Amino acid sequence: MEKTPDKRIGDSERSAALDRLTELFTNGYLDVHEFDARTAVVVRSTHASDLVPVFADMPAEVLSDRAVPGDSESKHPERSAVSSDAEAELDRIIQQGKRVQRADAVIWTATMALFFLGLFVFNWSAFWVVLPIAGLLSAGVRWVYGLDDDAEEIFDELNEAEKERRAERLKVAMERRKELGQ
Repeated sequence: MEKTPDKRIGDSERSAALDRLTELFTNGYLDVHEFDARTAVVVRSTHASDLVPVFADMPAEVLSDRAVPGDSESKHPERSAVSSDAEAELDRIIQQGKRVQRADAVIWTATMALFFLGLFVFNWSAFWVVLPIAGLLSAGVRWVYGLDDDAEEIFDELNEAEKERRAERLKVAMERRKELGQ
């Protein structure tokens, strides 16, 4: 029997595993030290098999409502192809959005540096021209990555929702630590 290769994981899988750990921690299945240790393992994980031991000792009924991050077999075989297509599309939008965000950060940082250098240091008479050029570059990045207005709006909503979920997870974890006196 041929062994299948261990698949690499990305930020979305690590984030799902961290969400699950936080849920287990807030429900009392993990103490602070276990949570910290397992979180460190998840953050360093690069392959699906790295995540399996993190959840291996959890009771089956606790994990039965979700697929365990890193498991090769999903606990939800009833998910339709449409659902997985939508998930794949969302993943694509998230990746495009992150690339556009990084490119925008570089473009607008360089633009502001050139703008102020042109205005105050070199006394360029047309210092303002860097602003419309940056706008065109920013639009060009969106065109290259194929991120249209609707997709960018979805990315912004997903990004904001993730920030809110993370803040809530951290708030719950902080309250849990206070309860434990640590």
